[in-house]
Amino acid sequence: MIKKSGLSLILLLLLATYIHALNYGEIQGIIHRLVNDTDRTNPHFSDVTISTFVNLAQQEIAIYTFCLEGTTSYTIIDGQQEYNFYDDMFVIQRITMNDVVLPEISIAKLDKDTTWQTNKSSQTPSYYYVRHTTYSIIGFNCIPSTASYSQLTIQFIKLPDDLNTDGNIPFNGLKRLYPYHSIICYFASALLLYQDNRPIDGDRYYKMYIDRLQEMSKSIRITPNYYPSIGIGK
Repeated sequence: MIKKSGLSLILLLLLATYIHALNYGEIQGIIHRLVNDTDRTNPHFSDVTISTFVNLAQQEIAIYTFCLEGTTSYTIIDGQQEYNFYDDMFVIQRITMNDVVLPEISIAKLDKDTTWQTNKSSQTPSYYYVRHTTYSIIGFNCIPSTASYSQLTIQFIKLPDDLNTDGNIPFNGLKRLYPYHSIICYFASALLLYQDNRPIDGDRYYKMYIDRLQEMSKSIRITPNYYPSIGIGK
């Protein structure tokens, strides 16, 4: 069961994350206390195990909330129709070629044009597509003409960098996500407790995780020019 000291820690954790960032070392210490594993000379959970669950939690949160965005550029290569995702890319949001926006199209729709895979002449692309095999690929319905296009710019949802040293700050150090570092502690603690066959305590932290995750998912989408309506409705 969660002891009184654990409940006090949860309250402090909720307050602290609205004031400053939690770094990886602090997150490890909080998790040890939440799962009642405070004997640092002979810990029940190894640093490797905690690291695995912390990074799993951070990635799951980022994937669920789409909280991290990135922009990158590719140089168009003569004769090349497809380009690999970078390692931190998760979902493509927008692609432009020389500031011209390209819409996305599915492979199934492209297949209705039986010539798109055999026509290898350099042209102006009308669409881009994404396919996933061993690697994730960005491609175009024709080979981009290097005479007309030189720069490919991609806006995307990105995966967070792993936390591996004490000073690392979650979610790539993005300040607006400081209030949500506690969610990593709750989720990682729940996973550790489930692994340790303590489902009752695991369920408590998992509920805290879900509640905060839903709050995070809603609040990070509120922009400075967004004003929610005041009224009653279904």
